[in-house]
Amino acid sequence: MTEKDHFDEVLDRDWDRFGETLADRIVALAGTESIGISMDTAHGPATYVRIRPKPEGHVEVAVAGADTVTRSVAHADELARHVVSVLRAHRNVVHPIFLHTDDALAEGVLRDRVADTLSRRLGRPAPVDADGDFVLVLDSHAVFVIVDRPAHRVQLWAPLLHSIAERARAADALVDLNRDWPHIKVVLVEDRLVATVDMLGDPFVPRHLNDLLEMLEIFLGTVDARFARRFDGTRYSGEIDPDVIDPDIEETLLDEPPS
Repeated sequence: MTEKDHFDEVLDRDWDRFGETLADRIVALAGTESIGISMDTAHGPATYVRIRPKPEGHVEVAVAGADTVTRSVAHADELARHVVSVLRAHRNVVHPIFLHTDDALAEGVLRDRVADTLSRRLGRPAPVDADGDFVLVLDSHAVFVIVDRPAHRVQLWAPLLHSIAERARAADALVDLNRDWPHIKVVLVEDRLVATVDMLGDPFVPRHLNDLLEMLEIFLGTVDARFARRFDGTRYSGEIDPDVIDPDIEETLLDEPPS
């Protein structure tokens, strides 16, 4: 492979990644939001692309120098490829690093989207604890859904065990556990075992959150008496009623674990 071939391969790869991210952003568009893609020119920033949500699940893509295209959001990948094609072929943009997007999430938007996704999943508004975190019950385990807006991140956080006597033994067992579940991070917090899952909040894709919740629920189904013995810890006892969530549930679970 020549140096030029390698350079072209890198360019194609980076444009593919840009297109994949743009497709996710298109899927996540809601309400009156829009995505603008601009580039610095000798005369100042120039907006080349404007993407807006339209009624009935459609999206309008207006690209300078090309016809406006409207498609169903189900064709987000096709729309993203169209944008990439026009930017490369007609606007002569060499690399996506020269582009700027202006679709950063406004204050509260990420939390609203998470709340809406959880409400659709539950069929009712998700309970909220005293810290403002959403609380779900998956396989009799409390799962906290934490929205970190400044970091554009959503974290799933599930207490598993408490009163772990031998931290060294537990740390050894954690190596195998995290290898078996690579998309879930299980950590020791003092004498407690906690599972966490992180996802990007920008772009926020509801399907990704639902997929992670389903994966976490499968994992929580393995947290049984045998699991507790493996870590020499104690499971959080008692059934948690998903319809009656104590606002202080996080403090109850972590600061005063049941005996």
